[in-house]
Amino acid sequence: MVSTTQTQTLQVTCVTLAPGYSGHEAITHLGINGHSWTKAQVIAAIESVYPSYTFYTSVNGRVAILKVVDSSRCKYVQSWVDGYLNNNLLELPRCY
Repeated sequence: MVSTTQTQTLQVTCVTLAPGYSGHEAITHLGINGHSWTKAQVIAAIESVYPSYTFYTSVNGRVAILKVVDSSRCKYVQSWVDGYLNNNLLELPRCY
């Protein structure tokens, strides 16, 4: 049976970073439509067998889709534009 679930497109507008860390691995939460999603929740939603969500960010007019990166230490999310990783998430304001 084929899933007919509609995919929702959600914009990430801010991030929360773990104190004392840097880079994409430091992101602990992402602000989406006024709600805070944990990094683990976003990763699970992206990696779902039947994804219901597509996450993106927009910085300086450039839209970037979020992808999961599986490093040797952990999984984290990073934005992609035109097939290349970039730092759009780290350029977002901090969530409070």
